[in-house]
Amino acid sequence: MDELTARGGIGEILGRFIDAQGDVVDSEINRMITSYDIRQSHCPRIAAACGEHKRPAILAALKGGWINGLVTDEHTARWLLTR
Repeated sequence: MDELTARGGIGEILGRFIDAQGDVVDSEINRMITSYDIRQSHCPRIAAACGEHKRPAILAALKGGWINGLVTDEHTARWLLTR
């Protein structure tokens, strides 16, 4: 985890670690991931996440196109709308 954090990792989606812009962090562990890249799907990709500590990762997931729907709390939703 220290390597991923040092390289800017702030969240994880389906085993892939992403940075604040929603890009996959360049790391050995990300190069070994074999799961499907959900960004290639046109189906709904809905995440459920809430809380102040999750906000940067939620924003990164939206910026990177990892999710196109979100279930969250009101405070996080309002925070996201200001970004």
